[in-house]
Amino acid sequence: MEKSIADLLQKVLQEMDFGALQEPPRRVDGGLMHTMYAAVTERGKYAVKALNPAVMKREKALENTILSEKIARELSTTVPAVPAICKDGEAVLALNGCYYMVFPWQSGKSVFAKKITPLHCERIGGILGTIHHANVQIDGAACGETEVFDPDWGAVLQLARQEKPSWLRLFTARYDKIGGWTQRYVAAAEKLSGEKVLSHRDLDPKNVLWNGMEPFLIDWEAAGYVNPERELTEVVNDWACNQRGRLDREKFRALLAAYQMNRPLLHTDWPAVLDSGYGGMLEWLLYNMKRSLGIECSSPEERRLGTAQVRGTLHALDAYERKAALLREWLREACNA
Repeated sequence: MEKSIADLLQKVLQEMDFGALQEPPRRVDGGLMHTMYAAVTERGKYAVKALNPAVMKREKALENTILSEKIARELSTTVPAVPAICKDGEAVLALNGCYYMVFPWQSGKSVFAKKITPLHCERIGGILGTIHHANVQIDGAACGETEVFDPDWGAVLQLARQEKPSWLRLFTARYDKIGGWTQRYVAAAEKLSGEKVLSHRDLDPKNVLWNGMEPFLIDWEAAGYVNPERELTEVVNDWACNQRGRLDREKFRALLAAYQMNRPLLHTDWPAVLDSGYGGMLEWLLYNMKRSLGIECSSPEERRLGTAQVRGTLHALDAYERKAALLREWLREACNA
């Protein structure tokens, strides 16, 4: 690791009163937006997150990050959330124009489709149902009108034709479909705008660490208000699949049954919910296209990551379109049983 990075992290830890580093910090793999380091000091082991400078330039980015940690701390009394450590009541540290967060080191590792079992799905479904049933309230978290997702895909396509990224052909072939998915998502979001709860909003397998069969929920930056059925659908899509990306009925049943033990599903508009399921992927697609095209990134490495994520997200949208009809059938069957 570059000495300058180690020196910077040492300053962060000293500001947090965690003492001197006992060994060089180690970068932790897996972060798709921010950068995480493992750091050992005389007081213990910590995870230090360096927040992405390009992201933190956005309007309300700092405000939303602070709010997300309030949500994580509040829910940590109910579910196994891992919130950031606060100093003087603040979870985000500003240093030299950049922002950092420090977390207690949590042992464990993420599991993905090949190793996800129905028992993993049962645990996640139960936790998600607990969060939604809790319906926590946080001062400063307004559940008013949210900004409408209104991307200019035509402008993105025009710029991509100039820059010629590796995903240009994939995007061009799906351009009309992406427009249709966007329209369906926006219409569904309007239908589902009534009921919302504060939740994680990004509870995919990479954001859960498992110590044996004990899960710990990390990376709460996306936390905020969400329609609970939309988040449930996204979690099912992320967890209840086999290694080929196809829906697994046993995993689905385990997740949904555990969820309904804490929050029964009644009178749900499943077509609208499933259309809303395109939203997270479309928003992630747009963000990574901007990174890949150099519009919103802070390093060449991040630009390469954006390019890889665009390709993966386009394929994920294709897969979701194929799965949505089957999910609709299974959800209706499970909720009417």
